[in-house]
Formats: sequence, C-alpha cells, structure tokens
Amino acid sequence: MSFSDLFKKNCQSPPINYCENFISGYHEFFCAAFNTLNNLKTDKIGEFAAQCRILTTGNIQEIRNRFYRLRHVMYGYYYGTTYAKLNFKLLKQYSGNDFPALLAAGMMHRSGYCREKCTVLIADCPEYICLTLHGFNDWVPQVRSASEESFFNMLPKADLINVIMAYSEADHIIRSNRFSKKQFDRARIQLAERISRESGTDVISAIKTVIQPNDRCNLYFPLLRDRLISTETAESIIKTEKAEIADRLAPLVIEKYDLPVEHLIEMTESRFPRIR
Repeated sequence: MSFSDLFKKNCQSPPINYCENFISGYHEFFCAAFNTLNNLKTDKIGEFAAQCRILTTGNIQEIRNRFYRLRHVMYGYYYGTTYAKLNFKLLKQYSGNDFPALLAAGMMHRSGYCREKCTVLIADCPEYICLTLHGFNDWVPQVRSASEESFFNMLPKADLINVIMAYSEADHIIRSNRFSKKQFDRARIQLAERISRESGTDVISAIKTVIQPNDRCNLYFPLLRDRLISTETAESIIKTEKAEIADRLAPLVIEKYDLPVEHLIEMTESRFPRIR
C-alpha cells in the first residue's frame, strides 16, 4: 500500500472517541477526554466522573504520580481550548457525588487554564485541600493564585485528617521555589494552629483512620517534630500505636519531648539499639 493510499484510509477512519475510551478504563486518554466532555451524552457524564473518582483515590503522592504519568502518554495530541467552553453546571448536575472527583482530576490536567478553573470550583470540596496546597507550587502563576484562595476558603471547613495530611504534604512542597513564601508560610501557620487546637485524642483517632503504617508514620512525624501535640499525646502514641510505628517514632519523641524518667527507663528495654 502506497503512502497516499494509507493516508486516504486513515482520513476515512472514524475519529477516536476519547471520552468513551476513558470511560472504558483507558485512562491514558484522560486529558483529551476532559477537553471533549461537551461532546459526551449527559447520561455518560456520571460514568466519566466515576472514572475520575478511581484516579483520585489514594494518598496525595499516589494521585499526583498517577496523573503525572497520564499527562505524558499522549505526546503530539493537540489539546486545543475546548475546556474553556465546558459547561461545569451541566457536569455538576449529571456527575452527582463524583463531581468533586471530576474537578480534582481537572486540577491535574496538562492545561493551566483547566487547572485554574477546576481549582476555583473545588473550593467547596475541602476533602481536596491537599491538592490545592500543591497548587501553591504550580508553574502557572494564575493557578498558584487560585490555589491560595481556594485553600484558605477550604481550611475552616476541612476535616481534621485532611488538615493533618496537608500539614504533612507541606514538607514536599517546600523543596521547590515556585510558591509565594508569604502565602506558604501563612498556610503552614494556619494548619499548625488548627491542629494545635484539637485534642490529642482526636488527633490520634483521625490518624488511625489511615490504614497503611507507613502513611500513618508520615502523618505523625511532622506533628511530633514541630511539637504540635502535647507530651501526653506523644506518650500515648508510643504506647498505643502498632509496634512498627511506635518504634520508628520513639527516637523523635525522646529528642523533642521531656519525658518522665519512668517512661525513659521503660524505653531502655526496647529491641532497637537506637532507642535504648
């Protein structure tokens, strides 16, 4: 077959339906599918949002890594500007409870315009406060500004566990230099103040809703390092948490807190030389 014949054959092929492919589980079509949502039948919008829910499930690092890979799988595709015409009121009506997940996915889009729009709209969904905090570090200034505004609107309404997660994620963001130091410092201070106002029992209960021991450890660590919880709460963590978590945190507690002598004596019996 000549090149001319091949070209004619490809021109006659029906265009790829990105949304239908995304709904079928081919998530690599995400960015292209998002841009063509206006072409999707309303009874399919819920299915599209349900796939977005799958992509936005997990801890923040898993979500970001997942979308980072997706943003790099369709080189050469022209994303155009159809996202600017998306009817978000219609999307909200037909995506139901998964609309926040659709917006969260949009915050991971390759287009800065799309990220900005979704970041503005997600301000009413405080469960995604971690994503807006990461937006402080976006390479597009308008997205950074939208993230800052949405973050401070979310903070008073966010559940304790999401506030703790956001405080932990701040350690990852600070490694970059794109964020506004003034706004980032303000965010960390307000997160710390919110956590400090909560009772130790509530803090521990919130963190224990996280299943993976490593994830739990990562949430405890900055709270203990920055002494956002009391000595009594720190001791309670060491006494009541799983051994694999308590053993990892014990050296930090010893370093940062003035523990009673009897508690230090108990720790000399630890199986870890570092703790002894």
